[in-house]
Amino acid sequence: MGTDKRERQKANRQQRLDELVKQQQRDKTRKRAIQIGAVIAVAVIATLLFAIFGSNDDDTVTTDTTVAADVTSVPGDDEQPVTTQAPDTTAVPADAITGETPCPDETAKRTITFAQAPPTCIDETKTYTAQFKIKLNGEAKDLTVELDAAAAPITVNNFVVLARYHYFDGTVCHRAVTDFVVQCGDPTATGGGGPGYEFEDELPASLDEYVLGSVAMANSGPNTNGSQFFFVTSPVAGPKFGSPNYSVFGQVSEGLDTTLSAMAELAPQGSEIPTGTIQIESVTITES
Repeated sequence: MGTDKRERQKANRQQRLDELVKQQQRDKTRKRAIQIGAVIAVAVIATLLFAIFGSNDDDTVTTDTTVAADVTSVPGDDEQPVTTQAPDTTAVPADAITGETPCPDETAKRTITFAQAPPTCIDETKTYTAQFKIKLNGEAKDLTVELDAAAAPITVNNFVVLARYHYFDGTVCHRAVTDFVVQCGDPTATGGGGPGYEFEDELPASLDEYVLGSVAMANSGPNTNGSQFFFVTSPVAGPKFGSPNYSVFGQVSEGLDTTLSAMAELAPQGSEIPTGTIQIESVTITES
């Protein structure tokens, strides 16, 4: 009898062991199925996200921070230039002036590429004002800049001509540095765009002229001005320029505490890409 009891106990233990092994196998199979299902789900979600967001249309603004030799910039807080990729100038767009640049009038159509710098089109005895229509994240704002033709006649002439060709209309200010500048004037919104020519500097005497609301040309070195310019957004920005290497040609006269202040608030920490959209809807020049 004892032997039969031991045999039954042994058989029961073996049966429980067999059931445990089978249960472990079932658990492994179920876990593997869950893992495979999770992988498939992730792949499907990734495919859907790429289909929705993966491609850019023509209206997408991109910023390329590839280092290149031909750049347009002003120095950052560390007084080192921030470089961006230069544009491809091999193709001539349809809206281009390939010969001598004529002085525009109110009928001029929008043009963004020029073979030559403009001739003198302004009257240096007159006063010129630039009325900016700006959209900050879609909200309309106004900004007025008094242009200083006496101090920087070549620079003011260039800005007036480009504005009358509607060069700046619809462009996006691509750079905003905290307590320093907001940089605009590049139709490509990459930091590497320009009108197709360069012109000489008209530099201020000292850093004291870079004050809150000053408007000056960005450049990539001596006498490389084109179309990019910046607004000084801080009263203590002057020393950050290191040297007065940027032609000052205007001063914000209206909208300093409203529009310019709101533009400055879109400067991020640790980056130079604005946290919102700063778009120049139009620039209208008046003379008196």
